[in-house]
Amino acid sequence: METETEKIFREQLDKLPSEVTDFLSSASWSEDLEEIGSMYNLTEDELYGFKREATLVLIGLVHPNAFSDMLKQEVGINESILEALVANVEKRNFAPIRPALIEFFEKEARANAEEIPTTTAHASVV
Repeated sequence: METETEKIFREQLDKLPSEVTDFLSSASWSEDLEEIGSMYNLTEDELYGFKREATLVLIGLVHPNAFSDMLKQEVGINESILEALVANVEKRNFAPIRPALIEFFEKEARANAEEIPTTTAHASVV
């Protein structure tokens, strides 16, 4: 039986551009994240959080521009390594699909803006 998280991931993957899904299915991005985490001597908890936040970016649930702030806020990555760590992930993992992700987020924002009604219904009081 599919968990709620698996359902969200599957639905999100269905919405992503083909460049992103191709990258996720063909690239060694998971091993890259593991290697990057090792380079910066992340603890087991930090590594788990780092990989989680990077994955959320890669599947289009978190904007790439928010990655650094999310690592700092959600994982507590040390400021002294944060900039270098993020730059490494940007170069190895986000760069190949960043334009497609940015376009995806812009398209989602436009679609969400169109869903917001411009007028509100008023109830008449009798």
